[in-house]
Amino acid sequence: MRQPPSLLVVGDLIRDVIVRHRGDIKHATDNDARISQTRGGSAANVAVNAARSGVPVRFVGKVGNDEAGRDLVHSLEQVGIETRMQVAGRTGTIVVLVDPVGERSMFVDRGASAELDQIDRSALNGIRWLHLTMYSAAIPSAEAHVVEFAAAASDRGVKLSLDTSSTELLCGYGIDRFWNLVYRIQPAVIFANEPEAEYIGISTHNPSRDQIVVIKRGSKPVSVVTHQGIFHFPVPPVTGVIDTTGAGDAFAAHFIGAQLAGESIAESVRRGSQGAGRAITHVGA
Repeated sequence: MRQPPSLLVVGDLIRDVIVRHRGDIKHATDNDARISQTRGGSAANVAVNAARSGVPVRFVGKVGNDEAGRDLVHSLEQVGIETRMQVAGRTGTIVVLVDPVGERSMFVDRGASAELDQIDRSALNGIRWLHLTMYSAAIPSAEAHVVEFAAAASDRGVKLSLDTSSTELLCGYGIDRFWNLVYRIQPAVIFANEPEAEYIGISTHNPSRDQIVVIKRGSKPVSVVTHQGIFHFPVPPVTGVIDTTGAGDAFAAHFIGAQLAGESIAESVRRGSQGAGRAITHVGA
């Protein structure tokens, strides 16, 4: 018998079009590339990675009333994820340009994923951990619904994590607004990559006693900021890097899974780093 979900992930489920180009992009002419299409969305990536690692997962998001949306939802259910989907409009698409060393740039059309409506509180039933991303929390049409839902989760004693998602998104949202959001929803864990952490000024904001900030720094040690100080954890080397898309999401999924299992911060970082290392050795998230 399948275990009831303990992790709830709320956010984006999107179609990714991965364009792996060979060498510099030549403007206004043909460019040689290998193109593939995969399931994407930061929140969906976390959900799938967590489910594949054995964590029972529920997912809430919004897709279009179209074939692409139905296919994406089916892809989550195939790995055992319980879905609570809102359906309207058209499914979003992200074009991901991946350079020869695996670094990626994204062209984003969020579609329905940016139009999340009020979330049924019953989605919190049995949940121990809620994961959110700024991709949902920072969108004007969805922000109020996400914040209200996070508050309801907190009232039930559910732990919360928040991914900062994107420096470009944070720039548009505003640093003061970000920290006000953090104050309002009180995440136990904030995930950020190094540029995001620098942009929002992690070094000038001391986490509360019950909060940590996990800074992912590629091949460099992961930094964990707590009210007691900053701690660094080495990252195992990875060979055969193909595509870094979704590496941070894989890290978050495995970190959260370890936390739900009662593991230490050090062990959670180790599992997160291993998950991210596996993610970057194949195309797409």
